[in-house]
Amino acid sequence: MLTTIQRKILIWVVSFVTTALSCIFWPQLPHPLLLPILVILAILLSRYYYAPIITGGLFGIVWMASVGHWQTNWQLPVEEISNIRTLTGEVVSIRPTTDNAMFTLKASQINGKPLWGERYIRLSWRLPDYQLKQGFRGTFVVKLKPVNGLANLGGFRYQQWLVANEIAAIGYVKSLIPDTLISDISLRHHLIDKVLSIPLNHQGWLLALTFGERGYLSNPQWQLIQNTGIAHLIAISGLHLGIVAVFSYWLFMLFMRLLAYMFRLPQQLQYQWVGGVVALVICYFYAVLAGLSLPTIRAIFMLALLMVFNLTKRKVNFFVFFCLSVFLFILLWPLSILSLSFWLSFGAIAAIGFVIWRWPQQKIGSDKQITLSTRLGGFVFAAIRFQLVLGLLMMPMVASSFSFISVHSLIVNIIAVPVVTLVLVPLCLLAVFLQLINGQLSNLVFYFVDELLGWCLAGLTYIDTYIFSVIELSQLPVFCWMLITVFLCVLFLPLNTHIKAMSCLFVLPAMTYTLPSHRDSWFVHILDVGQGLSVVIQKNQRAIVYDVGPQYSSGFNMADSVIIPFLKASNIRKVDWVVISHFDNDHAGSLAPLFRGIAVSNFASNKDRCIKGWKISWQGLMVQSMWPTASLNADANDSSCVVMVSDGANRVLLTGDISKAIEYELIQISKVPIQADVLVAGHHGSNTSSSSEFINAVDPKFAVFSQGYMNRWKFPSQAVVDRFVEKKVKLFATSDSGQISFEFVSGSHNIKPYTHREHIYKTWYNRAIW
Repeated sequence: MLTTIQRKILIWVVSFVTTALSCIFWPQLPHPLLLPILVILAILLSRYYYAPIITGGLFGIVWMASVGHWQTNWQLPVEEISNIRTLTGEVVSIRPTTDNAMFTLKASQINGKPLWGERYIRLSWRLPDYQLKQGFRGTFVVKLKPVNGLANLGGFRYQQWLVANEIAAIGYVKSLIPDTLISDISLRHHLIDKVLSIPLNHQGWLLALTFGERGYLSNPQWQLIQNTGIAHLIAISGLHLGIVAVFSYWLFMLFMRLLAYMFRLPQQLQYQWVGGVVALVICYFYAVLAGLSLPTIRAIFMLALLMVFNLTKRKVNFFVFFCLSVFLFILLWPLSILSLSFWLSFGAIAAIGFVIWRWPQQKIGSDKQITLSTRLGGFVFAAIRFQLVLGLLMMPMVASSFSFISVHSLIVNIIAVPVVTLVLVPLCLLAVFLQLINGQLSNLVFYFVDELLGWCLAGLTYIDTYIFSVIELSQLPVFCWMLITVFLCVLFLPLNTHIKAMSCLFVLPAMTYTLPSHRDSWFVHILDVGQGLSVVIQKNQRAIVYDVGPQYSSGFNMADSVIIPFLKASNIRKVDWVVISHFDNDHAGSLAPLFRGIAVSNFASNKDRCIKGWKISWQGLMVQSMWPTASLNADANDSSCVVMVSDGANRVLLTGDISKAIEYELIQISKVPIQADVLVAGHHGSNTSSSSEFINAVDPKFAVFSQGYMNRWKFPSQAVVDRFVEKKVKLFATSDSGQISFEFVSGSHNIKPYTHREHIYKTWYNRAIW
């Protein structure tokens, strides 16, 4: 039982944690001048009965707001960050690719001047002159910009990931000053190079299992991992470190007992303490091999805390231990609560605690009538129940993060978890240890593990191919998944049938979001695809896609990263039409990945159907091409397919990359009025387009620029912006607002614009505040 003081401290901790975690929903940070006022208020209220709740909550707000201001205030203004020419620092992590190195630099100098407090910079280097490795130091000539990322519904929240990892700026490397390079390779990368030199069939998998290095896994392999729900097994985290700690502690204690027996050592020696320290040290070295990532640090931290409680023989219930762990972790690594791994890790720990509390371990007596097979059967049944319930409880969190449910992951993990943690990982670690002693013996162990892994992957591939595996979901609000989690918890509680039946009401909000909608509203979404263009016209869970954005030499493309995730989040499973304005990379580069990733019924481009006069009727909307003419002989930009979308009352004009000359042609020869309510500005806001005459003829209420953040062409041109402002047109830019959407009601002139950063996902760390 807790004393009164301990109970008050626990309430204070729970209140602190609750308000601190709420910062992920804050639309903006509290004003800095408000923070000392909150501290004074907390002190004044500390003597009242409800003081632990109030003061803990206030200090949670003050702590996270202070950390948020510290992170955002370091961000330099655009003018200053553009003046940074050189960075000196150490490569702390790197993603291996063939022609484009992505790495994080721990910068110690800027423009040759020492930096107060080291900062992390995320850099890319196309066709690098040197093969960078973890531990290298040098001075890089760079081009930087503030932290920013693509912002779309369903897409990866890159800017949030950057803030969570305390990245202060992003950019690319122009060159490396050769004389400054210090090739001080880390032990981890040295061992990775050793494994890469062994001719293995499954090198990528072995590197992931052994070092947590997942950069060598191919896209099909990642797809297999997602479909079968085994991503947690190739991420070095609490599960792996827990196994290493148990094995290390057990082997050390066995060794000490043998020594005590052989040399008659005194029994009063505290072998448990020494064994705990040895286990933690071994876990730390294992974490170093895994790159000392935040999940491994989190696992070591919790193992150390648990070991302290056990060795000091302090009985602490699970709830107290869990709350204290989260509290200390928020104090030490506050921004990590913005990362998905934080929520998955502590969510899994909470689920494990629930399962252990609900089905405590039954002590089997020494009755001789209880056979070994009965004991073994009971253990297997408990293990299967544990894995199934844990998988079901984690399913809402996984589904909310990835918008799909892996159906057979529950069954796969029952087999995969013991095989990976008890067989494959220990053998991989043995091989790494032998690499430091006898390379040939290490290679033999790796060959053996490679063969075992081949059989395991064959089974996974068979399950993924022939057994129904994945249910794709539309993006639901967080509160829907929270209600589903409550429903599952109630389902497993020892309550009567009537209460469990009533708990089904918690599922109804989620079901309403999945039902097909048939409304008069239709939408135009200008997606944030960087320096490019992609527009989705949506009505009744059906879509037309106009342009698909760029694809880069690294393989990164806008179909897989933006368009398909957006369509799936919007519960759109098939595209009726794909229309390509012209075949420049920034408009059509991601066409092939789009066709691979989602079903497309019809296709049109400026080289076939999409010429002047072509039109289709689509769910009450008229989609017609206004340019080019069939006989046009022009460059790619001026031959762009210009499309007008209309419901009879509202009109949207998509102009591709046409120049002022073609705009003049449209004004003079078009038999169809070109007036539109929404205009997607031509050529991303270049001064070669959007003439004053064209703006007057279109007379838009809203204009949208689709371009990359701080792009090298400085789009949109200030002259173009001034021309729109002169006509009092409401302007939007994807580089600032992320995805920009317009909602139209057929037959009504009421147009509702909304953006990703200000309406869909309005948080202090996702806004263009840098």
